Amino acid sequence: MTLKPKQHFLVHLPTIILNSGPLVGMSCLKYELKNSFFKRSSHIVCNFKNIPKTLAFRHQHFALYSNLSNEHNRDIVTAGCESKLSLQAVPYCSAVCDALNTETTDNICAVDRLAKMSVMYKKGHHYVIGFSDDLPVVGLAMCFVSMCGEGKWYIVVRRMNTIAFVSHLHSYMVVEKSPAMYDVIALNDLIDHHAVCCYERIQDGNKVMFVRMPYHVW
Repeated sequence: MTLKPKQHFLVHLPTIILNSGPLVGMSCLKYELKNSFFKRSSHIVCNFKNIPKTLAFRHQHFALYSNLSNEHNRDIVTAGCESKLSLQAVPYCSAVCDALNTETTDNICAVDRLAKMSVMYKKGHHYVIGFSDDLPVVGLAMCFVSMCGEGKWYIVVRRMNTIAFVSHLHSYMVVEKSPAMYDVIALNDLIDHHAVCCYERIQDGNKVMFVRMPYHVW
């Protein structure tokens, strides 16, 4: 029986997982979105001599045009079900007051999810909010707030403490800060708009959290 390449790759798959960590950090699905552009262009052009060069040339022109015209940036924010909260009743009151320049007696609008520029932000996701000593500072999204009647939204995160980088898992070991420390950050000020993968493992009978970055440089 002839051994197909896919069957051969499966032999090495366990080793790849052990060396690279969870497969969720190795997904290439986002690059499949480029297929529609190339399929559409290949049906339009009449070049049958060097079609890869033509498609690459058109794609570079389209990418440059989108970057210069900001066509790919959509600033429309779609919020979920809004609810009014009293700042006095939430544990992150002082952080919101400092960021929004408001009083503790005011009310704010809060949601559990937002959609902006085709990116979905959700409560419970983890985001990189900064760097300290070459280690990423990760925050757990608690909710999204805005002054009632205004369209500018902020993300309220609970800051986590990054312990060290675990090379075996290609992940960072993190723990929750005690007492809790909150940050209020505008969506445009996030270092990376995509959430990072956070998962738990049992080590020596204790539950330990790890954060996997979406990018890895080999």
